[in-house]
Amino acid sequence: MRKGQILLIGGVVFFSFGILGQSPAFSEGALDVGKGIYEKRCGVCHGHDGKAEHGAREFLYPKPRDLTAGKFKIRSTPSGSLPTDEDLLKTISNGIAGTSMPSWRSIPEKERLALVQYIKTFDERFKTPPRKPIPIGSPPPRTPISKNSRSR
Repeated sequence: MRKGQILLIGGVVFFSFGILGQSPAFSEGALDVGKGIYEKRCGVCHGHDGKAEHGAREFLYPKPRDLTAGKFKIRSTPSGSLPTDEDLLKTISNGIAGTSMPSWRSIPEKERLALVQYIKTFDERFKTPPRKPIPIGSPPPRTPISKNSRSR
């Protein structure tokens, strides 16, 4: 294995333990941090109450997501289910291409995790455990090309 692959695998394992090891009852201090970030960076588009009814909404297309409705486009869970914390973190970190949702990688990861916890306070359904992500299997093996099937 190359050094980069080892570092990537190590990072994924470390990140997974960090997510899985979190207490469901996130600390109030972290929620305060998340709320501060939300009000400063997210509230302009999504509204300070999460309903996306005010602010820059009038000038954006597509319109920002109503976070109180619990409908999230980018998720690894079955349709109609709430996203996992990792799904929300990926959306915040990467942004959404073709929309006005930017990448917020400039915010330290610990603070983005606090933001995820704060966003979850907009919908009561987040108090129940999320459904399991849909597993994506390995791709099928490559089919060897026969001598007779090659293009000439």
